[in-house]
Amino acid sequence: MCGIAGALDLDGRRVLDERTLQRMTDAIRHRGPDDVGHHIEPGIALGVRRLAIVDPEGGHQPLCNEDRSIWGCFNGELFDYPDIQRRLVDLGHTLATRCDAELPVHLWEQHGDEFLLDMKGQFALSLWNSNRRELILARDRVGIAPLYWCIANGHLLWASEVKAILASGLVRAEPDVRGLDQVFSFLCTVGDRTCFAGINVLQPGHYLKVRGGAISVSRYWDLDFPDEGDELPSEPRVVRSEQMLDLLQKAVARRLRADVPVASYLSGGVDSALVGALASEWTTGPLRTFTISFTDPAMDESIEALEIVQRLGATHTVTRCDDSAVASHYARLIEVAETPVIDTSCVCLMLQAETVHNQRYKVVLTGEGADEALAGYYWFKAEKLARVLKSPPLRPLGRMAGALCYRLAGTRYLFPSAEEEERLRSAIGCVPAREAEHSAMSVNRRLFYSDDMRQRLGDYSPYDDLQVDTERIRRWHPLNQSIYFGYKILLAGLLLSQKGDRVAMSASVETRYPYLDEDLIRYTSGLHPNLKLRFLTDKYVLREAARRVLPRHIAYRRKHMFRASSSLAGTFLNGSGHGPWLDLLSDEMLMRTGYFEPAKVHAALRRYRSTSRFSPMRAILDHGLMAVLAVQLWHQTFMDGQSR
Repeated sequence: MCGIAGALDLDGRRVLDERTLQRMTDAIRHRGPDDVGHHIEPGIALGVRRLAIVDPEGGHQPLCNEDRSIWGCFNGELFDYPDIQRRLVDLGHTLATRCDAELPVHLWEQHGDEFLLDMKGQFALSLWNSNRRELILARDRVGIAPLYWCIANGHLLWASEVKAILASGLVRAEPDVRGLDQVFSFLCTVGDRTCFAGINVLQPGHYLKVRGGAISVSRYWDLDFPDEGDELPSEPRVVRSEQMLDLLQKAVARRLRADVPVASYLSGGVDSALVGALASEWTTGPLRTFTISFTDPAMDESIEALEIVQRLGATHTVTRCDDSAVASHYARLIEVAETPVIDTSCVCLMLQAETVHNQRYKVVLTGEGADEALAGYYWFKAEKLARVLKSPPLRPLGRMAGALCYRLAGTRYLFPSAEEEERLRSAIGCVPAREAEHSAMSVNRRLFYSDDMRQRLGDYSPYDDLQVDTERIRRWHPLNQSIYFGYKILLAGLLLSQKGDRVAMSASVETRYPYLDEDLIRYTSGLHPNLKLRFLTDKYVLREAARRVLPRHIAYRRKHMFRASSSLAGTFLNGSGHGPWLDLLSDEMLMRTGYFEPAKVHAALRRYRSTSRFSPMRAILDHGLMAVLAVQLWHQTFMDGQSR
């Protein structure tokens, strides 16, 4: 991966001061410490920081076509670049490098905007055609590589990170309360919204085009599923698992393509274990693996990971992470992520990436994406069980179970009401499996928001920004509906951003995702739901595929949620010695930001400390107080100018 930045004059051909572009690329130096490149001509400025992985000596960017009429900057990897290079040469193109970053320039020249359909990999790019005065910005299908943009002073500005846009000096950091409100539903932002007013994120599978000063944003790809009943049959299951394994082997092999060594992240679960096992088959010598160890035994998987390491014969490094490390590095995480981060395990992933960098590795494989594609989270099972209990023969039992859940929860707000479910079906075509979590998190709006925050939000709903085709969604099986929104919200907004690109690239490390391979996504999307969630066994077809490579007890090891601690806010707000964190919740600081009512925050803090840790309300308050703390720190970091 690399980092790109640039500016286009929408009103004419003003020449951007190179010092402005230099500030923008300097702000993302961590994304590409190996090289820097600028191309400036009247009306356009392109910049890039390079992390050299393919053709390290010859891939200096920006790169251009043969007559220098098209220039491009590229962040990411095209994993089938040898095939594309051969096709382009056969079509008469002359390639100046072996680098995959050169290919989009020639592909755009050859195929026009349709070239994006041939792009397989993880990328964000900017391409400029000086003859047609045309700019295109684009992002990969699922959102692995980030790309932000805004309009300021008659210019379109874009960059791989918000801090580069702010570094231009043309944009002032201002909060977008709707983006902050999304955090209080989804734990992240969704759609094209960020927490910065006027700064948008280009959505996965989209491209932005400028011609004649007019800006248009279009979607070139979206996750799709067969209509319910038209899915690929679940039988014969042996054949399906063989097909799954074959596709994953090819996905891993493609992601091992690099002119630098490739390592692998390893937890104790089946997803990363299978990736590691397949990578070991392709690598010369022992695979290099990295694991995180937690002091809390309930969170730690390092022993299970060590078993896999020994089986693979890998060379292994463990990064140890405890509450002290989380508290010490959390402020830096907020600056890195540029958004309020509730999941404190992101700190541990940031520290792990630093370990990888210190061991002189630039590229790691990861097992992210399997749970999203194949229903690996507990809420998929809960939703399936709820559907069974709503069937006519079991409806009385379902009502009893629902009443018991409400009673145990201690609050009627833990689950969406019938009215809220109907509103969701109208707005997005279904009630996603994770909606119970979203509903529980949303309780914190009532507990913390100030009157001013409520007024500024009005009748806004975070789901308004998802922009989905409800008619298409309604035709899918309920499990596939939930998987779709897992890709749209959890994967793109949290896992590939806060837990993925941002923490890894802060240490100049590229993460690669075999389970997000285009061919594999297409295959798993078409599978019968019973191959994803069979009874209450998640990722069934993947586990059956893993049995061909790994022992059964590893292939069928239960899902372990990756968390740094059983208490999020407790890391910062329990006991003594937490003055700096409590200062963020002082009356003065809360009044200055204006998002939260001080009396409500202090009352919730007292209730949190006095509530049993086994209470569902304690869990709600834990997430809510962590969100308040994260928003307050985010505001202090960016709005008060500390990261300008």
